[in-house]
Amino acid sequence: MRIKFLLLICSLAVFAWSQPGVSLELAQYRARHVSHVEYDLQLSVPFERDSAVTGMVTLVFDWAGDGDLPIDFQGRLGSEFVEVNHRRCTVRHASEHIVIPHDVLRPGHNQVSITFTSLDQALNRHDDYLYTLFVPDHARSVFPCFDQPDLKARFRLSLQLPRPWLAISNARQLDRRAVASATDVIHYAESDPLPTYLFSFTAGRFESYSTTHDGRDISILHRETDPAKVAQLPHIAGEMAHAIQWMEQYTGIKQPFSKYGTVVLPGYQFGGMEHPGCIQLRDRTIFLGPNPSPDERMKRLQLIAHETAHLWFGDLVTMRWFNDVWTKEVFANFMADKVCRERFPNLDHDLAFMRAHYIPAMATDRSRGTHPIQQPLTNLNQAGLLYGNIIYHKAPIMMRKLEQRMGERELQHGLQTYLRRFANSNATWDQLIDILDAQSPQAGIGEFDRQWVKHKGMPLVDVTLADDTPLPNADGSDYVRYRLADSAAVMAYVSRWSELTTAQSRLAAVMILYDNLLMRRIGADGAMSCMMPMLQSPEADDQLLAAYAGYATSILSRTTPSVRSQAEHKLWQLARRHPSRVLRQQLLRSLGRMVQSPAVVDSVYALWLSQSEPLLSTNDLTRIA
Repeated sequence: MRIKFLLLICSLAVFAWSQPGVSLELAQYRARHVSHVEYDLQLSVPFERDSAVTGMVTLVFDWAGDGDLPIDFQGRLGSEFVEVNHRRCTVRHASEHIVIPHDVLRPGHNQVSITFTSLDQALNRHDDYLYTLFVPDHARSVFPCFDQPDLKARFRLSLQLPRPWLAISNARQLDRRAVASATDVIHYAESDPLPTYLFSFTAGRFESYSTTHDGRDISILHRETDPAKVAQLPHIAGEMAHAIQWMEQYTGIKQPFSKYGTVVLPGYQFGGMEHPGCIQLRDRTIFLGPNPSPDERMKRLQLIAHETAHLWFGDLVTMRWFNDVWTKEVFANFMADKVCRERFPNLDHDLAFMRAHYIPAMATDRSRGTHPIQQPLTNLNQAGLLYGNIIYHKAPIMMRKLEQRMGERELQHGLQTYLRRFANSNATWDQLIDILDAQSPQAGIGEFDRQWVKHKGMPLVDVTLADDTPLPNADGSDYVRYRLADSAAVMAYVSRWSELTTAQSRLAAVMILYDNLLMRRIGADGAMSCMMPMLQSPEADDQLLAAYAGYATSILSRTTPSVRSQAEHKLWQLARRHPSRVLRQQLLRSLGRMVQSPAVVDSVYALWLSQSEPLLSTNDLTRIA
């Protein structure tokens, strides 16, 4: 029986690496048998974009297994031979794995050296620069590695680059030496412990900005040429220093990595990516136009604070498997909201939180395609499917509810325990729940976790309103769908809009109106007639007016042609005459993207031709075009 069981385990292990990607079974197999991983990585990046990147990697690790060892790699091997413990051996390279035979491995310390040619997909190569983006499992497309989050390693990197190029990576640059007439090699110090998805480098024609802010060294690579935008760099560095200081105070742990560096990238496909020492940021969010709205200024700080918070939540303590990728994202969002609350004290942050999280979370969670916050994942090549509104927006709502349930100080103490216990290692969400439950046993954290994290969807509550009945969701904090009986009930509900005294309750009313439109309790024409008085009201809160504009344009796209034409004329008049600069800007942007009625089309076109509207940036004009 024992022999049959062992044969079954072996057959399952072989199956785990006979399929492409990094399966959960393969990751668990290696996590049991591989430890103390180091990479000595040499890469040669040619100036010509269509020439291949080549290199050699030496993997050093401790081995405690007795079977074959798969190493992940999608590119081409430089030779049919691999050097294992200073001896050449033949290996199989199939299904994205280099399989090292068990008979050349030895218990304890091992060393494997491999020459290779990289694929381009994760190198993001342009004519005069490139940047790596390996999340969740794309490091294996560039160099052979154990491409899973729970095998953290130290990296030593050498980059051979065209001489004009600058570069940044996770660790400090040690030296730069000429090796040919137009080529240099840059050597980097050994990195802090990192999973492969956080290892990164960027190289190319960049400008470098460095400063010391409140005793902190901040470095920024960028490609911006507009002097007005370049002049924003001292302020941007100040925002970074503030985010670091805030996180240190909250966690009780100093910035945990050897350096803090960033690179601002044009046309970046995400908002940012949290590689320690070389955080990547999208230029359109970081460099603002001449008349930025309060929203745009806060979104810049949110992005900086989000990626900075990852240095603790995700980088210092990393999820064991990507089914918990949402854990690092929820804490980054949660902390970023707290940083912005302190940095922008005059804004209504409860309203900002509703706008930022409730609206997109409900958009997905009310749909048939929703899913729990925590999802299963069988292979890392499917991890990209986990991202979306549920982990980025429902999870922060869950965290705020969790904080309210436990208390701010209790949650903070629990998180500090979590960070100290698993520093430079890996942890699961369930391990954190155990810590929080011990920290606050009276709070019922286990049941809270089951309802919010393990289950999908949101409550649906039918509401019948009488004249003396309080309006639902009066403080805007309920994560609930309120369904009214019919169109007359919705109209009656909206007619009491003036009773609502807070910005959050007024936004909640618009959300309920829109939700009942989606549930077919009211038609789009009726919903638009409800929205117009709100847009025309003397509302003082710009955030709320911006939300009104967003909902109005969403409803507009569903109206009948005659109502749409009338509504577009009214919205155009508001866009030109409303006292709120933010509302005017939002309506101009929206109409520029979706206007249909001929007279308003002509007005927008004339405005676009003149390029004289200060509320419209170059990006706005491009979108209108």
